[in-house]
Amino acid sequence: MNIGIGPVPAARIRREIHIAGIRRKHPTEASATMMKKLHPMQLLRLCYRILKIFWDYSGLKHVWEMARFEKVNHPDHERSPSLFLWVFGIYAALFGIASSNYETALDRAENRLSAVAAQLSTDNQRAFKKLFAQIPRIQKIRTPLQPSLFYPFEEHFLLASFLYREENREILGWTQEIIESWRDNLSGVNLAEVNLSEANLGKANFSDAILYKANLSGAHLQEANLVGARLWRSNLSGVNLEGGADLSRAEFYAANLSGALLSGANLSGADFWRANLTGAILDAANLSGARFYGADLSNADLWGADLSGMSHWEYIASIEGANIRRIQSPPEGFREWALQQGAVEMDPDAWRRFIQSGAKRAATVQTSAISVSTSVAAPTPVSTSTPTPIPTSDSTSAPASAKVTLAAEIPDHPGENSATPAISVLTMTQDIHLFGPLGPHP
Repeated sequence: MNIGIGPVPAARIRREIHIAGIRRKHPTEASATMMKKLHPMQLLRLCYRILKIFWDYSGLKHVWEMARFEKVNHPDHERSPSLFLWVFGIYAALFGIASSNYETALDRAENRLSAVAAQLSTDNQRAFKKLFAQIPRIQKIRTPLQPSLFYPFEEHFLLASFLYREENREILGWTQEIIESWRDNLSGVNLAEVNLSEANLGKANFSDAILYKANLSGAHLQEANLVGARLWRSNLSGVNLEGGADLSRAEFYAANLSGALLSGANLSGADFWRANLTGAILDAANLSGARFYGADLSNADLWGADLSGMSHWEYIASIEGANIRRIQSPPEGFREWALQQGAVEMDPDAWRRFIQSGAKRAATVQTSAISVSTSVAAPTPVSTSTPTPIPTSDSTSAPASAKVTLAAEIPDHPGENSATPAISVLTMTQDIHLFGPLGPHP
């Protein structure tokens, strides 16, 4: 019997079948399908909201409204925010003031340096040396920090330019260029506390120059002439003095020569009073007549060096790890003494591997020592040996050196035939004299 429902449209049947198919799918697949359909619309809405916020609060809307007639009495009237414009305006004004302040200070130093450089062509050597003595002082002129508009993508924040001053790298570069251009005529000049770090001064003539507390770290001084130069407390770490540089009679009182490249250099008669020569490369160098009172030669490369007539070697602070292979004309007893103090005799390649492995071991031991010190509540007392009496000396001899050694009975190889861990030997060396910072030396 026909109840009058009538035929169902085909489009409706297909839609119901499609909906039923979606429902039969896994819930995750169904939600993923819906997200794919809604994703483009949501992305457009998100972009619109971001642009709308930027338009409202960046001040662009305020600028646009200023170009139109404003309906103040309209019930829907709202003033657009302009805080960002005020902040940007204040920032731009402060940046202009800071930049002007920086440029003024830099121009002042540049004018002073230009005046000195213009007078260096004089034939009067006395005036020439006086002019050159001003260069280290010009290097130390402190200028405000250069402000950076796009901080933190660039160096300094704007307010730091008002609060801090530092030595300017541009001034340093200009002064180094002037010194490099006059490298052939620097004999006897006073460049105390000059900064020549990483400067290119190959074949420069610094004979008898005063380089007290000079910074020559990483400088290139191949074949340079530093005969009789006074390098007291100078920083020559990593300096390159290879290629036959002449440093005869130079004074390196308390200078830092760690890692310096001195292969084949002439150091005859040089004075290394308390100098730091740790890791210095002195292979085939001429050290005849050099004085080493209190010098630190640990891990230095003395392969093939000429040691004839060297003095005060018995007062060397440390020579541990130094390579003394094929040393030429060493003083009597020096080789045996050096080996007792920890020096080695190895070929260059083997010695480099030895030094590298030693550095790794030292880092491991230091890490282990820190771990042990933090875990132990109270240190265990170490048995001490009776210190050797200090020999007396008269007033005309070299200053005596007292060496107190606190040692424990340690096996040659830690852990072998011993239940106790190895304890490092603590050595304290105290020089028995009361001279000044750079006082007299033997």
